[in-house]
Amino acid sequence: MKLIITPNSNKKRLLLEENNNKLSNIKYITKEEYLSNYYNYDVRALSYLIEKYNLNIEIAKIYLESLRNIDINKVYKSSKLNYLKELKRKLQEENLIEENPNFKNYIEGLDVEVVGYNNLDLYEEKLFNTKVEYKVLEKDLVVKEYETVEQEVAGVASYIAKMIEENIDINKIYLSNIDEEYNYYIEKIFRDFKIPVNLEKKDSIYQTKVVQDFLKNRVFIDSQKNSEINSMIKNILIELTKIEGKKSYDVIFIDKLKHTYFKNKKYKNAIKIINLEETKLKEDEHIFFLGLNEENIPKKLKDISYIEDKEKEELDMYDTSYLNKRNKLMWKSIISNTKNIYLSYKLEGSQNYTKSSLIKDMNIKIVKGDILLNYSNTYNKKILCELMDEYYTYGTVVEDLEKLSSTYKIDYKKYDNSYTGIDENTFKKYIEKLIFSYTHINTYAECSFKYYLTNILKLDKYEDNFSAFIGSLYHEVLSKYINDDFVFETLWNNFINKKELSPKEKFLLIKLKEELIKLIEVLKNQEKESGFNNFILEKSINIELDKPIQSVFTGKIDKIMYQEKNNKTMYSVIDYKTGSIDTNLNLMKYGLHLQLPTYMYLIKKSNLFNNESMTGLYYQKILFPKTKGEEKDPLLKYRLEGYTTDKIENIEVFNPDFEKSTYIKGLKYDKGQFKTKKIIEEKDEEAFYKYTEKIINEKIDNILNRKFDINPKIYNKENISCEYCKFRDICFKKDKDIKFLEKVEDLSFIKEGE
Repeated sequence: MKLIITPNSNKKRLLLEENNNKLSNIKYITKEEYLSNYYNYDVRALSYLIEKYNLNIEIAKIYLESLRNIDINKVYKSSKLNYLKELKRKLQEENLIEENPNFKNYIEGLDVEVVGYNNLDLYEEKLFNTKVEYKVLEKDLVVKEYETVEQEVAGVASYIAKMIEENIDINKIYLSNIDEEYNYYIEKIFRDFKIPVNLEKKDSIYQTKVVQDFLKNRVFIDSQKNSEINSMIKNILIELTKIEGKKSYDVIFIDKLKHTYFKNKKYKNAIKIINLEETKLKEDEHIFFLGLNEENIPKKLKDISYIEDKEKEELDMYDTSYLNKRNKLMWKSIISNTKNIYLSYKLEGSQNYTKSSLIKDMNIKIVKGDILLNYSNTYNKKILCELMDEYYTYGTVVEDLEKLSSTYKIDYKKYDNSYTGIDENTFKKYIEKLIFSYTHINTYAECSFKYYLTNILKLDKYEDNFSAFIGSLYHEVLSKYINDDFVFETLWNNFINKKELSPKEKFLLIKLKEELIKLIEVLKNQEKESGFNNFILEKSINIELDKPIQSVFTGKIDKIMYQEKNNKTMYSVIDYKTGSIDTNLNLMKYGLHLQLPTYMYLIKKSNLFNNESMTGLYYQKILFPKTKGEEKDPLLKYRLEGYTTDKIENIEVFNPDFEKSTYIKGLKYDKGQFKTKKIIEEKDEEAFYKYTEKIINEKIDNILNRKFDINPKIYNKENISCEYCKFRDICFKKDKDIKFLEKVEDLSFIKEGE
C-alpha cells in the first residue's frame, strides 16, 4: 500500500489520475491529518490553559501550537522551552494531548510519498523522511506591470475573456496569490466581463444578527433563512459539551463563532483560486499569478514568532534566515516549472508596492500591462468616464480615450454637484435631537457637506479596523488604571476576546501589551512628580444648548488632573493620542483643532469645579512607532504637548521642575519669562474661552440653518478636507467650491471684537 501526503487541493487531481491509470491501493492524507496522529489537542486543553494559567485565548493557542516540537524528555538551554516542556507534561498527565499509538504501526512498511508541499519544516521532513528539492529552470518569462490593483485585475480579466473566446476550458484557468484586496476588485471587474469566479473569502458568522440574537437569548429562531447558521452554531455547541460548565466556556464559544465562516458560493464552471505552492498544474492548464510584488513574493519572514531563532536551534525547526533563503529558491522553482503561467504586479493599491526581487534574479522581462478593450462594454464605459476626467482636469489625451469616445456616447459632467438644500420641516421631521462634539465642529469646519453626509444622512459607517481597536483598548485600560480594583490581565483579556484577530494582529498585541504595562508605570511616575494629586478619568460632560431643535454639546475628557489650593481648583486637561499630534491652536480661528479648547469650554460651562483655574491643555502620545534614536529616559518620550498657563502659582504645583521641564515638552522658564510660544496668558483666558464658545455656536447655528454647501479648505497649500475624505467619489467638487484660508501666525485673533 502507498501513502501519499498531499494538500486537499491535490487529492481530486491525483484521484482522477489514479482512475485513469487504473492504479489501486493508494491512501491520500493531508499533512495536518498525518501530524495530528503525533500531536493533537481539543477544546479541553484550551480551556485548561485559560483557567489554570489565566491566559487569554489567543496566547493559549500560541502555547498549544508551540508544544508540537517539544520533547518532554529533553533538557533545554532555554527557560522558555523548559517552561513549555513542563506545560506539555502537565497536559499529558491530564490526558489533554491526544496521540494515536496505532498510527506508527499502521504506516510501518508503507511507501510514503509527499506531493504538493514545498515548504515543509525540519520536523516534518524528518517525520516524513523526505527533503524537498528545488529545481530552477532557465526559462524566458514575461511579467506585466500595472499602475494599480484595479488595472491589474482588469488586464487579467480581459485576457481570460480572450482565452474563453478561443475555446480554452474555463475550468482549466486559475488565479493565484489572491488576498482580500484582490477579492474586492475581482468580484467587481470579473462581473463586468461576465466571467464567473469562485473566490475564497472568509466571512465569519459572528457578526450576523442570528448569532448576536442567539448570544443574547440562547434560543434558536428556526427559519429557512437561519438554518445554515443555526446548524453551524449547533455543531460548535456539540464540540463544547466537553467543557460544559467551565469558566472558559463562553470565551471559547465566542472564539469558535468568530472562526466559523460561511461556505463560499461555488459555480460549476468558473475560474478557480488555487495555491500554487501546493498545486502542480497539468500541461493544458493556465494560471494567472497576480501580485508578484516584493511585499509578499517571496515572503520575507522576521524573527518575531513566539519561538525565536535562538530557541529554534534546540528544536527541529529552521531559523528565519534559512526559511527566507528557501522561500526565494522555492518560488524560483515553482515559477520556472509551471508551463502556462502569466505573471503580473501592481505599483499602487492599499499601499505603494514594489516589484519582486525575483524578477531581477530570474531575468524576467518587464512589459507594460495592458487591458483588452474588446470584451466588456460595461467596463469600457467606466474607463471612458475616468479618461474624460483626466482630460478635463489635466488635459491628458491617450489613445484609448479617442478609441472609446468614438465608440460610446455617454452623458458627461451634466451632474449638478451643488448642495440643493433641505427644507426646514423635513429637517425637523427627521432630526428630533442633535448631539454635537468637538469632532462634529471640526468636520463641519473642514467641509459642511462632509458633515451633512456623515452626521445628518449618516453615510459614514464606523469601520472596526485594527487601529481603531488598539485605540479603544488603550483607552479602556487607561480609563481604569488608577482604580483600586484594577487588574491589568483581567481587563486586557476581557477586551481582546471581543474581536477576531489575525495571526499578525495577535503577535502585535503581545508587543503592545508590554508597551502598555510600561506606559502605566511611566504615567504613575509622572503623577508622583506632579503636585496635582487628584484625577478624573474618562469624564463625560453634556451641555444642553438653547436652540430651536433640542441640542446637546458633549465631550469625553481622557484625564483631568487637579488640586485645590487657596480656595481655587487648579486643573490640567490631558487627552491621550495613539496617532500623530498637532498641538497648534492657530487654526481654531476657522473652527479647526478645537479639541483642547473645547474641553476647557465644557469644564467651565458645566461648573465641574468651584472657582476653577486652568493650568494647561495637553495631548499625551501613548503609542509610538519603533524609530532610531529613541529617548533613553521614557519620561521624556511621554512628555505632555500643548498649551500652558502663565500662572506661576499653578504651574509650579503641577510641574515642580517647570523651569526646565521634563514633564511638558518645550516648556522652559528663564529670568521671569516663559521660553515657548504655547502659553495662554491669564489676561487672555476669558477671551480664549469666549472665542471657543463663539465658534461652537456659529457652527451649530449654521448646521441648524441647514447650510451644507461643498466647501473644502486649503491651508498653507494643503487640502485639509479632501485627502482622507471617504466621500470624494460622490461630492464632485469643483475648483470654485474650494475655500483658501489665510495663514494664522498666533492666537491674537481671540481678542478680536473684545
